[in-house]
Amino acid sequence: MEADRRSVLTWLAAAMLGAALLVERRLPGVTYAQAPNVAAPTGTQGGRYQIIFNPSGIRADTFLLDTQTGKIWRPTKYTDLRGEPTAWVYEDRLDTITQVQGFAAAYGKPE
Repeated sequence: MEADRRSVLTWLAAAMLGAALLVERRLPGVTYAQAPNVAAPTGTQGGRYQIIFNPSGIRADTFLLDTQTGKIWRPTKYTDLRGEPTAWVYEDRLDTITQVQGFAAAYGKPE
């Protein structure tokens, strides 16, 4: 059982690392689209915290961004509470393979 868990976690970590490397590398002969240059907000237009969303009207990808730290929060509706309140919930960010492994170990495999 422990060997199965270890192999699953190892596979998960390797897959996430591989995906991250693919995102960072460019394949020869492939033309990539470039994001347009957009001027940074000035004055009162942009503060430390910004709400980011898809302008096409789909709000599933709305999040709150801390522009100084890069941390994000997503709006979460608590349907099991009276009034079904919504609150911003912090999203974990995994930047290294060690963080991925620690995250996977903390949550474990679903039973």
